[in-house]
Amino acid sequence: MSSSDRNIDRKCDEVRSKIEAKLQASGEQDRIRRHIRAALNSSGWMEEVKSQCRDLIRAKGVEYCTVEEIVEAVLPQARERVPKELKQEVLDLLWKFVDTHDIGLGDDC
Repeated sequence: MSSSDRNIDRKCDEVRSKIEAKLQASGEQDRIRRHIRAALNSSGWMEEVKSQCRDLIRAKGVEYCTVEEIVEAVLPQARERVPKELKQEVLDLLWKFVDTHDIGLGDDC
């Protein structure tokens, strides 16, 4: 990795940290999380993920499953099944937040 790439990564990490801090301080982070949870629940996504977890535990036996194994097995499919509309909606909310708050993104991020 070149020095320039490391600088860009560092700048992006700084911007990400700024955004996260402002989201948390403003309460917007909690509001967005509640919105995501409600949308996933109403779409049936949560029930699908719970069902996958139950099926895996039944197949392997509760004594032979660790949380890490369950997460590793279920997470990729769970992420894939998040409705595209919700992903776009969250991105739009985040961009709107960045636009309305004093967060300098710079040209590299």
